[in-house]
Formats: sequence, structure tokens, C-alpha cells
Amino acid sequence: MRESLEKFFESSRKRDLTEVEKVELEELLNQDADLRQEWKEEQALNRLLDSLPNVPLSEDFTQKVLNQTVAQKTKKVYSEDLRSQSETLSLAFKVRLHRFWGGRWMQTAAVFCLLFSLLFGGYLWQSQKFTENQRIAQSIASLADTADEVQTVVNSDLEAIYVLGEYGDSESEESGLDSELWVAMISY
Repeated sequence: MRESLEKFFESSRKRDLTEVEKVELEELLNQDADLRQEWKEEQALNRLLDSLPNVPLSEDFTQKVLNQTVAQKTKKVYSEDLRSQSETLSLAFKVRLHRFWGGRWMQTAAVFCLLFSLLFGGYLWQSQKFTENQRIAQSIASLADTADEVQTVVNSDLEAIYVLGEYGDSESEESGLDSELWVAMISY
């Protein structure tokens, strides 16, 4: 049925249907309502196309069509060429990347970096400890110097106390030491 309707479509586009064709078409359209709807749409389209003005084509119409066709084909070939090149480059890049990251030397380099980091961290920790020990040693040395100075001051003050104690009251004469100065010295 569909093929018969297509034949009528082709005939109606080229010429008016004959009386025999019209009768056959009516019989066909009476069998199926969908085919009748399609026939009405086709007739409406034909009327619209017939109502368009008949504009003559330019002299170089064929040349323009061929140029556009060649340009589109060239563009399509060029884009396919670019796509295949990019796929080839992509594949080559993937292979190189796999060789670079997947090689045994990369694992060795990673282990080397890890060991270097550990050794450098240990060195920094040791140098920090050494610096801290140096500060503690300097603090102890300055404390020892201060203790020597205090001892020197105490000894010289004790001599002064003994000297003052010799010329003081009778209690301190017996011991040779001024007890008030001694208490003051200790509390200082």
C-alpha cells in the first residue's frame, strides 16, 4: 500500500493525475485513513511549491555548488586527518607516559627520594639537637663563670667581714667574724 502511494506522490509532482490514477488513488485512500492524511499533506506541499516564483539560477550556480561541495569534503577530510593525528599523538603520549611512569627506574628514583628525605630529616634533627646542646653548654659555662665571680666576691667580702669583725665588739672579736654582716651576706 505504501509503495502505491509513493508512486502517486511521484506522479503528482511531475504532472496532473489521469482519471484512472485518480480512481485507483481514491480506492487506496478509502482503505486507510492515515494514507488519506499523508495524501492531503503532500497535496498541500505541492500547492505551496507551485506558488513559489520561478527564479532563474545564476550562470555559475553549478560552479558554486561544486566549490562548496569540494570545500566541505576538504574540511571533512582535514578534520578526519586532524582527528587521526591527534589519536596517534595521544597514543604516542600514552606510550611515553607509561614508559616514563611504569619503568623500573621510576621506582628506584622514588625509593632514592624517600631515603634522601629520611637522611636529610635526620641531619636536620641532629643539627637541631647539636644547636640545643651548644646552647645548654653555653648556659652552663656562663653559670659557672657567674659562680666563680660570686665566689670571688664572697671571698673578698669575707675578708672585709673579718677585718671589720676584728675591730668590732667583744663577741665578734672572739670569733673574728661579724655575724650581722655574715647574715646580710648570706641573705644577699
